[in-house]
Amino acid sequence: MKYQIATWNISQEYTALLSPILYENGITLIEVQDSETLNQLISDRQIHLILADVFEPDDTTLGLSQITELQSMCRLPLIIFSQKDDLMTKITALDIGADEFVCSGISILELQARISALLRRTYQLPGPQVSEKPIYTVRELKLNDESKKTYVDGKEKKLTPIEYRILKLLITKKGRPVSSEEIYKTIWKMNAVNTENVIAVHMRHIRKKIEAQPDNPSYLKVVRGMGYMIV
Repeated sequence: MKYQIATWNISQEYTALLSPILYENGITLIEVQDSETLNQLISDRQIHLILADVFEPDDTTLGLSQITELQSMCRLPLIIFSQKDDLMTKITALDIGADEFVCSGISILELQARISALLRRTYQLPGPQVSEKPIYTVRELKLNDESKKTYVDGKEKKLTPIEYRILKLLITKKGRPVSSEEIYKTIWKMNAVNTENVIAVHMRHIRKKIEAQPDNPSYLKVVRGMGYMIV
């Protein structure tokens, strides 16, 4: 499968280095200059992932509020690229729906690897259909693994691809605490180092979407010292 990704507010010097490496791996890079063009590309289903720097606002930057609104509508995989590397910037990036956060000091090869991995996780090609994919159910919470949609009380809840995969993992291990380290290794396919805050942000997002009372959850519980559990 051929992929196309949109870059926003990334320097031309950097994209000039990144573009040929991505192209060799079946990924075309499109530099977007304005929000109208990006919205049109998304509407036409021509974009599979967004790579954006939203932490250096100027007159041409998409900005935090706009990227948040964009994510709520399209749920495309999002990688935030930033010159800042502090904890609050990372948490803010995850809060607006980012699947990955990378600092501008990252090597071109590592960024290409992260982009490719996120695309594979999100757009896995289905194998032979020997049986229908299951619907996971916990009381009024349902995950349809064919459509990758989540429902509570019959109403669809718009989870990002990463949030869906985390929730599915926890449901398949219902009644057993799953540590932040295990979640990170399973979902991101990388060794977990200081990932507690990253996982906590995703859990907060999931609770807001599936729980009637996020501060008093009935599905997604914290087991102190052990991890997270679906009950």
